[in-house]
Amino acid sequence: MSAPEATTTSRLRGYVVSLGAAEVVGRGLSFVAMIVVARVVGPESFGALALAQAVVLYLAALGDGGLTLWTQREIVRRPHDLPRLLVQTLVAQVLLALVATAVLAAVAFAAPFPGDTSTLILAAAPVALAQALSTVYALQSLEWMRSAAIVKLVTQAVAAGAAVALVLSTRDPVWVIMTMWLGQLAGSALSLAILARGKRIAFASTSIAAVRGTLRAGLPILGALAIVHYSLMIDTVVLGVLRSSHDVGVYAAAARLMVIAVVAALVIANALYPEMVRRHAESDRRLGEFSGRALAIALRLSLAAGALVAAFAPQIVAALYDERFDESATVLRVLALLFPVLCFNSLATQVLLAAGRRGDVLRGVGAGAVVATAAIPTATAALGGVGTACGLVAAMTVQCAALAWLARGDLTTGWRAPLTQEGAVGLVLCGALAAVHTGFPAAPGLLGFTWLTVVLGAEMLRGFPTVGLVLPGVRPRRGRRAR
Repeated sequence: MSAPEATTTSRLRGYVVSLGAAEVVGRGLSFVAMIVVARVVGPESFGALALAQAVVLYLAALGDGGLTLWTQREIVRRPHDLPRLLVQTLVAQVLLALVATAVLAAVAFAAPFPGDTSTLILAAAPVALAQALSTVYALQSLEWMRSAAIVKLVTQAVAAGAAVALVLSTRDPVWVIMTMWLGQLAGSALSLAILARGKRIAFASTSIAAVRGTLRAGLPILGALAIVHYSLMIDTVVLGVLRSSHDVGVYAAAARLMVIAVVAALVIANALYPEMVRRHAESDRRLGEFSGRALAIALRLSLAAGALVAAFAPQIVAALYDERFDESATVLRVLALLFPVLCFNSLATQVLLAAGRRGDVLRGVGAGAVVATAAIPTATAALGGVGTACGLVAAMTVQCAALAWLARGDLTTGWRAPLTQEGAVGLVLCGALAAVHTGFPAAPGLLGFTWLTVVLGAEMLRGFPTVGLVLPGVRPRRGRRAR
């Protein structure tokens, strides 16, 4: 590895560690808070809370206008324009957030939601405006990853702490859901303060024409965001319409455990995106080679994590919830497949965005949305929450295939080897675990031993490549194939 490459690798490793630590701690706090909430309010109220959150987060995401990713890319390309880009984006996103809040209020009053879902939607509606004020994307564009990590941690910690305090004192989910925008406001204020202290934010005049231009620039990404969030929101909404709030609560308890997969995908994508933009400025092939190395480590870790969660789903659910959520274990086993799928989707999307191919992103996520629209209602009607999970996994897998096809060519120069090698290891791992579970269903210790043997065996045969990435001071030896 050349000196510049080694420096870049070390720098990016630091970014991943900073953001990863913040996400793990912050999301961990949020995860613990949701477990406390679920145990206090029970499946019925937790289902209504999950349904309201799905609706609110979807419309709040549309209030982003696709401008977060667009502005982040433009700041990397034109850092001297940061004040102007920041003001235009803030104005545009605040306007969109006001529209989103009005739409949320209309939906809450007009839609026939079960139970207290409408009240919960109204209580959480301000989250759209709180998100519009967030400028953490500017910190990431400037590669102030430690500052971005602190903002993310504060956001999650405030929301989680308030949620636990309020649910224990009131046992009312309405107060709990209000913590969504409380934490977001705290993070938004902190990110603006950090930019102001670093003298990276200043008053810059703007015009209606400039704001319109900014809104138009985000439209292709907005379309992709709308479809992505639609595919990830439709499961909860369809289950709430076709089944009861209790079924939604059981499903949501398992879905909340997938926060690990979401965190992994977000950390890798956010840490590597600025470097992806720079690599693309050199050539498509350079971006393809770089993203191939990122894909290898992402698949290696996510496949191992997904297999582990699937193998120990009953034990995980029993340890975190009470007997009212026992059915969540089967749902969790299906959703565990999303570990590698979400990581691949996130990386492929960021590669296309870094290359400026927003239309291809829209087409790729559109393919997943079409499958979600057809598969999730059909499977939910037949199998309930388990069917919902199967439909979601199928939709996200189709999205993976579509994005890979659309990115074919120089952008995927380094993808074939990791897809082939890590996919083969994943199949062996899942096959071994399935065989052990079938033959010895009451032996979780044997399952753990099998998982550890296959994972470590694959690493050893390839010369411990993950060790070289995580611990740069340890030089990985060559595997047998390399010799």
